[in-house]
Amino acid sequence: MATESQSGPDEITLSEHDSTAPLSLSEAALDALEDLNAETTKLSVQYMRDGRVQLSSSQYVGAVSLPDGPLVRILPKAAGTNFLYLLRYAHGVTADTIDRETSATSGVSFVDALAALFVAELDTVLRRGPSKEYKRVGATESQLRGQLDLPRQVQRQGPIGTDFEVNYDTLTTDTITNRAIYQAARRLTTLVADDGLASTLHRQQQQLRRWVSEQPVRPAAVARVETTRLNAHYDTLLSLAEQILRSSYLEDFSAADFASYGLLVNMNTVFEKVVERAARDAVAHRNGWDVAKQSRIEPVVTGGTPSVNMYPDFVLLEDGDVRLVGDAKWKTNSISQSDIYQMTSYQLSNEVPGVLVYPEHIDETTVATEYHVHAADSELDFLVRELPTAQSGSFDDFIDGLQDSIHETITALV
Repeated sequence: MATESQSGPDEITLSEHDSTAPLSLSEAALDALEDLNAETTKLSVQYMRDGRVQLSSSQYVGAVSLPDGPLVRILPKAAGTNFLYLLRYAHGVTADTIDRETSATSGVSFVDALAALFVAELDTVLRRGPSKEYKRVGATESQLRGQLDLPRQVQRQGPIGTDFEVNYDTLTTDTITNRAIYQAARRLTTLVADDGLASTLHRQQQQLRRWVSEQPVRPAAVARVETTRLNAHYDTLLSLAEQILRSSYLEDFSAADFASYGLLVNMNTVFEKVVERAARDAVAHRNGWDVAKQSRIEPVVTGGTPSVNMYPDFVLLEDGDVRLVGDAKWKTNSISQSDIYQMTSYQLSNEVPGVLVYPEHIDETTVATEYHVHAADSELDFLVRELPTAQSGSFDDFIDGLQDSIHETITALV
């Protein structure tokens, strides 16, 4: 059972799959929780007989600020103090760009870890200056500029008008890319626990505001943005901004509405990226070998409606042929029977070995084991392994530990 944090009764800290003591929440707070759980349950609500409620966390971590309080922070169990390392590796940031000591490095807040990475990447963008794009503008000018819009000219100026109705292209910093980053910075600023991070984010936000308008950006629009060699330094920051916007439960966000807001990240998604990247790095030295993420494989069940689709988290390929299938599950309890059945289906589809990857079990238990899957003409090896996600040390040590673990597993199977 979680207890209230030292910062006061308006803030509560939970681990994944943890529960609060019974709480008294306002109708506005309950409505916000209903919005939060509209598509999938992120922070479940159990109603008590006396009118109070009990909140229970899932695999989503981050922070939720409810109307009238409290602010609920949810921390991942299996990361130790390595939230920042996990995020950096998942997003491909291996350079030593983060030189600040924040609470993120000591495991206080997952949101602070995300913010620390965001701040470091944004600092690079701010120092290099904003990217610009051409934008088509329709305007009334005293001199002819660009292309005359004849229908608009006749309609607005008449036969003896002295101004010109024109269309022309102009460079602007008010782009989807810059607006997405600005909006992500605003959202992070409201939820970070570290005062230094909050101050830096606020300063960066003010700099960004000079570049952009308040027009909102949808995450889907951010996903469609393609960077070029001229703004490749935006790559990681744009990826983080998209994640922040997608993980926010309020669709309509205005400057005045900070009372009710949430940023919750699915640790399964982060872990899948970490495992896929570790597998890719582990076979990078092998000629003809590659890793495909969430690549569709032929199902063992065909026909019927609905159709059955199979997408393991990563597929190891040699010259285009499937050699191994793998799945990543961010779970800290015992091995799940459903996970086993899912993996054996992946294996039987291609008659190849398989690996199921869990995070480190920090309660001194282990889930590492070995199975054998009986196919029609062969016996397929199936390993269950833990990644050392809670190990201590530097970022380079952390990466080496992940890559060595995956490399050892892959080598044992193929």
